[in-house]
Amino acid sequence: MSTLRALQANLEGSFPVIDARRGETFVLVDGEPRTARPEDLRALAAGRTAIGDGALLYGDCFEVVADDPELHHVRGAALCALAADAAPIGRDELLPDYVRDPDAKPRA
Repeated sequence: MSTLRALQANLEGSFPVIDARRGETFVLVDGEPRTARPEDLRALAAGRTAIGDGALLYGDCFEVVADDPELHHVRGAALCALAADAAPIGRDELLPDYVRDPDAKPRA
């Protein structure tokens, strides 16, 4: 289950933002997770209410940040609801969704 989708379940139509460190965030754009730089957040949010730790950290980049602290945390109930609605998959089909390339690079 996607952390961004679980966060978005806290507030319908919201713009979930998670701090990705290194001056980047993880966001959900058109249903797809991606990274974004803080200076791009206002345009990506397009007036939606921003939620998540990244929204709090980069609050000056948004028009609207949720003022309810509970909206900024992933809730177990949201994860369970998303899982209940998802189609079952086999263990070998379960793969992580890496949004950013790893920092470690193989030596040549």
